[in-house]
Amino acid sequence: MDDKVLLLDACVLLNLLATGRLKEVVESLDKRFVIVAEVAAETYYLVDDRHGGTRQAKFVLHDIIGANLLTVPELSSAEISVFVSLAGSLCDDGEAATMAVAHCRGIPWATDDRKARRVGEAFGTPAASSTAELLKAFATKRALAAEQIREMLAAVQVRARYCPRVSYPCADWWHEQLPDQ
Repeated sequence: MDDKVLLLDACVLLNLLATGRLKEVVESLDKRFVIVAEVAAETYYLVDDRHGGTRQAKFVLHDIIGANLLTVPELSSAEISVFVSLAGSLCDDGEAATMAVAHCRGIPWATDDRKARRVGEAFGTPAASSTAELLKAFATKRALAAEQIREMLAAVQVRARYCPRVSYPCADWWHEQLPDQ
C-alpha cells in the first residue's frame, strides 16, 4: 500500500477546500492527493461565508489540479468493473469510483460518508482517513494555535456544512476545538 498517496472522495475534498488551506494541508501531510473524475464532477460549490452563508461560491478544480495539488487518474477496465458493481450499493458515483480505485490499486482513501465507510468495510476496503483525522494531523504538524484551528474548523462547518459525527475518528478532537458548536 502506498502511504504517500491518498484518494479523496467529494465530501472530504470539499471539506479540505473549505479550509482555504488545501495547499498547506497537502504540503504538511506529505501526501499526493488523488481524486477520480467522478469526484471532480461532483465538486462544485462551497457556501460563500462573506454573504451570510446564503450564496454559493463556485470554484474551478482545474486550477487546483494544474497547481499539482490533486491528480486525476484514468480508471482501468478492472476499476471500471468494480466501480459498476459498487455503484448500486452507494449513493453516488464519486464514492463508488473512489472505492474501486482504492481497492484495485491498494491505495488508502478518505471519506466522511457513513454508508461509504460501511460498504468499504464490507467490501474489504475500509476508509483510511476522515476530514477530522486529516485536519488534526495538519494542525499538529503545523503547530497551529487554538484560534487558527477554531477558524479552520468553523470554516468547514460554514462553507462545507460539515461537522463529524460523534462516532467518527477524531470527532472528539474536533468538538473540543469548537466547544460552543
